[in-house]
Amino acid sequence: MRPDPSRRWKRGYRRRNAETVFGVLFASVAGIMVFISLDELLPTAREYGKGHVAIYGLVCGMGVMALSLLLFL
Repeated sequence: MRPDPSRRWKRGYRRRNAETVFGVLFASVAGIMVFISLDELLPTAREYGKGHVAIYGLVCGMGVMALSLLLFL
């Protein structure tokens, strides 16, 4: 007996929908981690007199991540 085509469509839709939900969840978690890093670590670095070094490290880290994303396209 052949499967119903509408079931196949629903299965594909659910899979794409699940991928979208996981993408949104992972992006949310990443945003929360970046916020905590900026909110907690940068003021602490400024308190110890290393604020500029922390900002340079942040910018360099973002550059490395952007470069790695471009390399894997």
